[in-house]
Amino acid sequence: LVAPLRLLDERLRFTPPLPPVRRVGRLWEIPHSMFFPGFGGVAKYVTTEDRFQRAKRGIAAAIDRGRVFSMWTHPHNFLPEPERLLPTFDKVCRFAAEQRDAGELAILTMGQIADDLEAGRNQQWCDSN
Repeated sequence: LVAPLRLLDERLRFTPPLPPVRRVGRLWEIPHSMFFPGFGGVAKYVTTEDRFQRAKRGIAAAIDRGRVFSMWTHPHNFLPEPERLLPTFDKVCRFAAEQRDAGELAILTMGQIADDLEAGRNQQWCDSN
């Protein structure tokens, strides 16, 4: 049941969730918003444009809502067909860079997010709304 639902989510290009960052003990949990899959399993039916559009929607939603968009992948996901997947990943990175250059988006490491929160900045990242 999970695989068909994941495929539907990807193909319909739903905006990825933007779950709040939360404190867990002494650590900050920065939940992922979107997995950038390879071409295995049901992901072989997800087009490169589907992947780009979902990421673009997630980035736009993060800008609009003042939230964290965290996209992740595994390096081995690029191995079977890097010539198909790497240009799409690069397209997502270029879109994010354009938003950063326009002053709309900050591109931060997880450590930088944690440092901001420790310093009392960007507490909207923790809001559950």
